[in-house]
Amino acid sequence: MTEQNVRDVRRGCMNLIMFAAVLLPRSPLDLLPAAIRRLESLNDVPDDVLPTLAGGLTATFLGNPPDEWRDRLGPVTREESLAWIFAAWSIVSFIDFCNQEKGYAMRALEDTITRIVDEDALDDKDRPRGATSQ
Repeated sequence: MTEQNVRDVRRGCMNLIMFAAVLLPRSPLDLLPAAIRRLESLNDVPDDVLPTLAGGLTATFLGNPPDEWRDRLGPVTREESLAWIFAAWSIVSFIDFCNQEKGYAMRALEDTITRIVDEDALDDKDRPRGATSQ
């Protein structure tokens, strides 16, 4: 994969985490220690990226754009990018577990995106010709 591909996958995972956080049964900040411990238990996540992931997840759960927050820290290793994939997978899996339904998180996110697109389309339909959405 090119560096751009790696960056795009990491950004996608960060955004998935941001959207999924609203589906968590409790405040995402309450679950942060458990999320880091879960990532720590995975052999594929190096210990040296855990502090950065903890900071990135905190920023994400507080509503900060995760990629902007992370980019200010400098270059991202491939190991950290891989860890973001594991973080997204873990959070989606946890949401499914809490709702006792495999696929719940992704379906809920898809429903949310569909609703937003549909609402935007209705807004565009009601907008006078030539006017643009903001």
